[in-house]
Amino acid sequence: PTTTAALRRLADSLVRDRQSAGVSDAQRARSDETGRAIGLAVVAWSRSDGFDATRGKPYVPPKGPGLWFNDSPATTYSTQSASGASETVTFDNPANQLRAGSSSDRALILSRPKNAGARTLPAANMAGATEPYWGTLRPFVLDRWNDCAIPRVNSWSTAKESPLYRDALEVHRVKENLTADQRTIALFWADNAGESGTPAGHWLSIASQIGSERHLSAKDAARALMLTAAAQADAFIAAWGYKYQYNLLRPRTYIRRVIDPGWEPTIPTPPFPEYPAGHSTQSAAAATVLTSVLGDGPFTDSTGISIGHAVRRFDSFHAAALEAGESRIYGGIHFPSGNSGGRTLGECIGDKVVARWRAASK
Repeated sequence: PTTTAALRRLADSLVRDRQSAGVSDAQRARSDETGRAIGLAVVAWSRSDGFDATRGKPYVPPKGPGLWFNDSPATTYSTQSASGASETVTFDNPANQLRAGSSSDRALILSRPKNAGARTLPAANMAGATEPYWGTLRPFVLDRWNDCAIPRVNSWSTAKESPLYRDALEVHRVKENLTADQRTIALFWADNAGESGTPAGHWLSIASQIGSERHLSAKDAARALMLTAAAQADAFIAAWGYKYQYNLLRPRTYIRRVIDPGWEPTIPTPPFPEYPAGHSTQSAAAATVLTSVLGDGPFTDSTGISIGHAVRRFDSFHAAALEAGESRIYGGIHFPSGNSGGRTLGECIGDKVVARWRAASK
């Protein structure tokens, strides 16, 4: 609903802008008709992507040592400040609280009115497993979700000399020595739904900001946004394919079982397997595309201003992607190998998207 409201307000503002620029009603009507035809063509093409077959399809996580299961505490999936009047999602992040004069369409989803007679209910974990069949969807540019290979996942082991144990110990060490800047980074890239529209929304926000700052033409801006979106879409399909192929447990599960029984991550652990890291995958894919299409160079990211995050400056798109991946280690929800594996996957996908674009442009 918040997205629909935002789109309607954007459409109304664009109509007023075109009218003030002298665009005739007949010309605008032709444009509306063209846009509607494109939208319907996209919808028609989507009907065969395999999505419908995944709706309501049951999923039972495989069981065994080292395999993922959703063991996050119920409070992860419930608001932390709930009352009979409203629910405000904060996730221990002060920036996620609504403030007078700073609310926006993206923030509306964070506070939901309850029925007048409702009582505060105990937290409930309703998340289960997020999109276990997403890897079966038809990609946009890749021929198959696994066209890009990634390093094999670390084998299950509790031995202190094993790669998995060292990975977990590093996550534990980072959390115990977390700096203020690392915490800021973890929250800046958290990209909870309803804020920046998830990680993909964050990178599309960056692409949009760059388009405005560099005064790109409509054609160049559309190309940058389209290629970034296609790369991220395939990045998620590929990452989710590998996630549910390997089904690696999350740091919280391993650390509490093997290293520190009372340990908790800095940010809530998402309800799906660890390897590879989705943020790393899609950020590397987006950065690879944007660098190829727009060139590199320093930029500022103001995506989180409306929810209280300060503007961050990066030397390059790849530097931002690297920070996005590391943010998940700072948050305690990914192993270093999950971050590096995702980066490898994302860069490969970005390269394939760029190659396809260049071949089509000849």
